[in-house]
Amino acid sequence: MGPVVALGAAGLIGWFNGFIVVRVGLNPFISTLGLLVLLRGGILIISNGRSIYSPGEALTYLGSERILGLPVTVLVFLIVAVIVGLVFQYHRYGRALYAIGGNEEAARAAGINVDRVIWSAFVFAGLLAGLAGVLMTSRLDSAVTTQGEGIIFSAFAAAVIGGVSLGGGKGNIIGVVSGVLLIGVINNLLTLAQVPSFYVQASTGAVIIVAAILTTLASRRSSGIRTRT
Repeated sequence: MGPVVALGAAGLIGWFNGFIVVRVGLNPFISTLGLLVLLRGGILIISNGRSIYSPGEALTYLGSERILGLPVTVLVFLIVAVIVGLVFQYHRYGRALYAIGGNEEAARAAGINVDRVIWSAFVFAGLLAGLAGVLMTSRLDSAVTTQGEGIIFSAFAAAVIGGVSLGGGKGNIIGVVSGVLLIGVINNLLTLAQVPSFYVQASTGAVIIVAAILTTLASRRSSGIRTRT
């Protein structure tokens, strides 16, 4: 029941985030960042700053079992990546998200229920974040109060490196997975080379800036080419 409860809580958080964005009209970035800080503080209050070790077989199974020689966590990652990629590529829901990200008003004019799509996207994002938390807990066999701290920056870096436009309307799952793998390889290489952790964090920030600059330059170049033609 542990993973189910965790996913349910994550989905509920995503629903609430979608509510204050769609119904209240709060900026999505500010809303998500505010909830992140609020929930981190809430975890410290509830746990009184104490970590939980060996949280139970229901949570540790995913991190310890293997199927066909591959860890279950890797298989879950691959399955989720394939499903998300197919939805964005072929399903009308994925195309609607692209349309809304590219031009929200044009999407409304095309008959897309923008509010419902955005709200549901927050719910799905919450569920995926909850799944990531369950996988991390199972792999570490513990739930620490600082678990996942700073991972949001790695997520940003992976998305930007993978060609995802932070303004919306552009990106694909292959690029995102490539960005995730690149960030993981860089972090692991720096760790194996015994580089101090603060250098690892600084390298992630540098990667975000460089990737954002390259993406901006590429966008300007493609816009210039379209203008001339």
